[in-house]
Amino acid sequence: MSTTIKVKPLGASPTYNETIVVLESTNIANTNFKWVIDIYKGSPSDPDYTLLSSIVVLPNPEGFGIIDFHRHIENHITTDFYPADKDSVISHIEGAGFKWSFRVDEQYGSITGNYQDINIGDTTMYSFNGALTFQGFRNWDATDYNMNSTSPTTTKFLSDIPRVYNVTLEDRVWINGLQNDIANPPVLGHITTNNGTYGVDNQFNATSQNFLVQHKIGPKDLTETTDSSLVALTGSLPAVDSNTTFINYTQNILPIGTAISETITLNIVDKCSKHELIRFFYMDKLGSYLPVTFNKVSKTNITNTRSNYRQNYGSYDATSNVWGYTTYDRGNTTYDLVSSEKVTCTSDWMNEDEVAMVTSMLNSPIVYIQDTNGNYIAVTITTNSYEVKKTVNDKLINYTLSFEYANTNTNQRG
Repeated sequence: MSTTIKVKPLGASPTYNETIVVLESTNIANTNFKWVIDIYKGSPSDPDYTLLSSIVVLPNPEGFGIIDFHRHIENHITTDFYPADKDSVISHIEGAGFKWSFRVDEQYGSITGNYQDINIGDTTMYSFNGALTFQGFRNWDATDYNMNSTSPTTTKFLSDIPRVYNVTLEDRVWINGLQNDIANPPVLGHITTNNGTYGVDNQFNATSQNFLVQHKIGPKDLTETTDSSLVALTGSLPAVDSNTTFINYTQNILPIGTAISETITLNIVDKCSKHELIRFFYMDKLGSYLPVTFNKVSKTNITNTRSNYRQNYGSYDATSNVWGYTTYDRGNTTYDLVSSEKVTCTSDWMNEDEVAMVTSMLNSPIVYIQDTNGNYIAVTITTNSYEVKKTVNDKLINYTLSFEYANTNTNQRG
């Protein structure tokens, strides 16, 4: 026996937390002993199997090799934000997840070293763009999230939202799901609304980098989708119209009604107001995209940053043969003017589930607002300190926050 793995992640892991592997070797007493670790995209059987990097790991004082891979992996994970993609209610996504593997060699002895290729079994790992709290990560169990044809009704979507919450007819809801079973995926997404029950194709096997799916199940998503696999099981299409008051969503196998996941319930409410609606859309802790609407008073402040230079003014008039000035000659001249907008907005009165949504958004690095044309504009939340309010302490709860547009406006030059 040489190197063995003492600890490694089981199932998919949130990549922005630690991804720890612990090695032990019977050769550790040899001179100049070290482990050489090669990190690969995919696994050896994948067509995209590619060497990403190599690292050297020395034994710690207790004689173990401790490797935290997450810093090496997180650079290969992004997100999947495609509001123009209305072709599918459920589809594979790649940016939010990354399948990778590693290989271990031992080196010891002389300066050139004696290499020993180690076979330590399956070293294929799955990481996704999640970031859990300290306590949440301690309790993380990927089997609680892996949906397949035999998973229990407690199996969770990759989201930290309340499982029942309010949305408007103009809101999108994109819930990610882990489907890491190669042979036995769910059969369909099962939708129930006032208009009937509906099925949509979810026979997505895990292949190569494809082990996450995105469920676009918001009222606006189901209204605009062109997915031909969305069919009425009872009632008739469309699944959502102006009179719809709720959407229930779960994963099913045949026969219809055999659920293999938890149920998400979206209650559709009217958040009309005399004030401008600020419709936020943000990425939560486990990579899903969720809406929050602020519908009370909002104010916009614009800050201009000017860069000026001073030039000589006046000119020679060849006709009158004099040096003179005009009232419109310019001394101080602006050569660059940048405008930034900061918006302060206030929510309606909230229950604790809605508070959880707002605090989740305040902790998110990716937030958009939806304009009146339905386009999404990147913003940066500038409220960096907040109180987590509770109804037992605050009978009426609302929040005021500020944000800036992530892109500044340029102006003409003087």
